[in-house]
Amino acid sequence: MQNLGKRGPALKTSSGKRIAVLHLEEIFKYNKDEFVSKVFKTTDSEHPGVAWIYNLGEILLAGKVNLLYRPKRILFGSICNK
Repeated sequence: MQNLGKRGPALKTSSGKRIAVLHLEEIFKYNKDEFVSKVFKTTDSEHPGVAWIYNLGEILLAGKVNLLYRPKRILFGSICNK
């Protein structure tokens, strides 16, 4: 995400194209163990989803999202395999 001032944080593709803007309403911390336990029913970091969450930052952003461009394909596997 990149901060674009009054337009809010933007989600960009790897080539730099803006695909969505977040209208930031809330910033909060979260308990990763509690989150992964409820979502994935495990805290085992061998699970790709759990490993992905554990590698995220310590805060979450919330708000309405305006989609500017719908990518043809999103490769979530490449995110989880980092």
